[in-house]
Amino acid sequence: MKRTLLCAGLLVASSTALFVFAPAVSAQSSTPDAGSGSPFASRAGAIDAELAAWRAAHGPSWRAVHEPTTGYARFVYGGKVASQLAPASDAQWFAHARESFASARALLGIEDATLVPNSVVFLPLSLAGSSDKFTVEFRQSVQGVPVRGGFANALYDTDGNLLSLDTTGLPDVSGLDVTPELSAERALAIAAALFRTESGLAPTLVLAPSLVVEKELDGKFAHGTLAWDVSVYWRMEGMPTQGTGYRIAARGEPRVVSSQTLVHADVTGTVSTLTTPGMAADTAGNPEVAELMRYARVTSSAGTRFTDANGNFTYAGVNAPLQVTVTYVGTYNNVLNASGAEYSFTTTLQPNQPNALLLNPAGDALITAQSNAFQSVNELRDWLESVVVPNDPDEHDFVAQANVNGSAWCNAQYVGFETEYFLPSGNCSNTAFSSVVYHETGHWLNELYGSSNGPDGFGEGNADNFSTFCSDNPIIGENFSCVGSNCYIRTAENTRQFCGDQNPGCYGQVHADGEVLMGAFWKMRKRLNLTHGNAVGDARANFLFKAWMAAYNDAQIKTIIEEHLLALDDNDFNIDNGTPNYADIDGGFKEQGFPGYTLALIQLAGLNQLADTKDEVGPYGLKVNASSLIGGSIASVVFKYSVDGGAYQDLPATAQGDLYIAALAGIASPAKVRYYARATDNLGNVATLPKDGAAAALGFAIGVQKVFFFDNLEQAGDNGWTHAQVTEQDDWQKGTPAGKSGSSQGVSWQDPNGAYSGTRMWGNDLGNVIGGTTWNGSYRPGVSNWLRSPAINCTQASGSILAFKRWLSVENSTFDFARIKVNGQQVWVNPLGTNVQDTQWTDFEVDISAQADGNAAVQLEWSLVSDGGLELGGL
Repeated sequence: MKRTLLCAGLLVASSTALFVFAPAVSAQSSTPDAGSGSPFASRAGAIDAELAAWRAAHGPSWRAVHEPTTGYARFVYGGKVASQLAPASDAQWFAHARESFASARALLGIEDATLVPNSVVFLPLSLAGSSDKFTVEFRQSVQGVPVRGGFANALYDTDGNLLSLDTTGLPDVSGLDVTPELSAERALAIAAALFRTESGLAPTLVLAPSLVVEKELDGKFAHGTLAWDVSVYWRMEGMPTQGTGYRIAARGEPRVVSSQTLVHADVTGTVSTLTTPGMAADTAGNPEVAELMRYARVTSSAGTRFTDANGNFTYAGVNAPLQVTVTYVGTYNNVLNASGAEYSFTTTLQPNQPNALLLNPAGDALITAQSNAFQSVNELRDWLESVVVPNDPDEHDFVAQANVNGSAWCNAQYVGFETEYFLPSGNCSNTAFSSVVYHETGHWLNELYGSSNGPDGFGEGNADNFSTFCSDNPIIGENFSCVGSNCYIRTAENTRQFCGDQNPGCYGQVHADGEVLMGAFWKMRKRLNLTHGNAVGDARANFLFKAWMAAYNDAQIKTIIEEHLLALDDNDFNIDNGTPNYADIDGGFKEQGFPGYTLALIQLAGLNQLADTKDEVGPYGLKVNASSLIGGSIASVVFKYSVDGGAYQDLPATAQGDLYIAALAGIASPAKVRYYARATDNLGNVATLPKDGAAAALGFAIGVQKVFFFDNLEQAGDNGWTHAQVTEQDDWQKGTPAGKSGSSQGVSWQDPNGAYSGTRMWGNDLGNVIGGTTWNGSYRPGVSNWLRSPAINCTQASGSILAFKRWLSVENSTFDFARIKVNGQQVWVNPLGTNVQDTQWTDFEVDISAQADGNAAVQLEWSLVSDGGLELGGL
């Protein structure tokens, strides 16, 4: 029997395929030559090599998370760099961390001259079942000017062994000129005018401008721009505050480098009693109770005191009656009343006897709102304080100004310098109550911990985390506008799924987007409770959350958040074998749609690729190496195989040390066999090779190859091939490539200097002179075009495969798309998240049997679609 391997192929017996995809990469137009001259060109393609060198020096378990906007790595983790010294002081820790960042300069791009010591924090993660660690944080600054959002964090064990390096800073920025050409006064005027134009409102408050280095995207790469940071507000009694922060370029032509809202609002509930207990708004079924006031300011002629954690205060040595005044101002509070004077309680105390003071004894609603704001700020602060992290910089110890009883509006908000709450409106109650205050103050804490309030929902989701973790309750805003068991704003029990690193803010509203993050952390907390019980589970969740806030500065909802948590949780310098709380962390994030973190508990390697054969008798020998990476033993290895797309069957393997072999019995031709290896250890852990199992299985064919179509492209003319423009340009060309090269925003590309064999090929923009115009070898942004083959008769085909020689450079399919279609059906597209940058001719095959077998008119199509930014594509 004959086995058809090639229906639409460009392959001869010697495998000299002549049909190719020619690369063309650049943001330049496909007209006359233009110089590349990218300042980022030196970064291109270096990170993988640098990571390989790092692994060679420090062990194979290290991993790196790439930051596409810088061309460097963002996060390096997963192993250990041994230290000869255990630092004993903050100064020694900072010096040690500087050495670590210097050693990773080529990986992370962070320069020592830009690092300003910020904090050294001991993380007692042994209390969460892991091992204790230190995190050392630098802020990034260029000649005294801070890089906005720029941090560098090093994580160590207590012996000073390096566990991870993470940065949100800018690489290669130390030489930036930080002398402003634009005055602060001019920047203030520009920002005020912009605010007036955009909002239609005249500013009522403009904060003094400060110089910053702002991250600015040049295409898709970030660089530092000197800018004035100006915050502009409009405030009016009875109306919601509006505010915008502008970064105005301080050098060159004045322009807005970036801007963001400064008002983070939330729809919430209300309180209408003295101090409302629990998480719900004030209702008949939830009456007010008297609660101790901690950290409250008490003033008198004998001086000022502050109550302690039990509400007590003492004026020592006073033996006569003393008049005292207490307001909702304290060590961590400054409560303002937008509807009138702030509440003040004055009474006379008698000496040498207990004195009880009760503020708001009548339960007035306006006063209750002030009380609730005061109490809730203290509760959140005390919860953070209870999660013991020695040497914590105590970001939570600050005076939180709360402005309550604003004119009726069903909302609450954080505006950059205070939180604001409003009177009842419609069905909404007064919005100053527990979970609402926790959430809005959480926005403030996001800023203080350096994570900010990102527009993809991170700010909202993490503010929710502060509320749900503090209260140990998944509900935000219970009974805010109605009464009942299902009346709330949001819940961490939501099932909203993560949309991927490349698709931030996918639900179109920041509170909805934030539900993904709050849900993941809450599911982690629930799983820890199931594993360890409520008390221990809560403690572990709290430690992990606070340690994450202290050690890293995530500002977007991305998969790196779980990797940061696992780096904190690791206790043996190898994340790939799991961490003490791995199952609960990973399971919680997966439940919310995150991809999770795949452990490498079993090493599988050396699965042999069987060649196509005419032999129907067999056997066909399979082999793979398998070993445990965690000190266990391999219980079994099976080869899973499928014939002609049928169900996968098991073929048990025999062990010869770490080598496992099996003989697959003969199979009648024509047949197509797919196979992969699956190993199980004595603990029940499973690994497959290839990692994706059946989805990436190896394969071989049994039978006789028959070529139904072949074109070496050497004939004059197009020989039945057609091509056309959909948008912008059709730059498909047949001929000899000119070998052009260049870079687009730091990513290099190289065209072939000749066809694989012969003299002709098809490709995008071959870089030749045509009609007096010199083409530059790269395609334009915003193009869409295609090349199609003549119709091919595959009525006698079985198991059709398209084979050709490829030379392709294309940006990942988040942005640019190189596709192969058969009769309009896509059979291949370039990968998501990884650029394709061929530098030589490559054998390429695609299984098209589902589309071509038995089809009398098969047409192949190669197409290219580019976006408006970085272009790396050419076929």
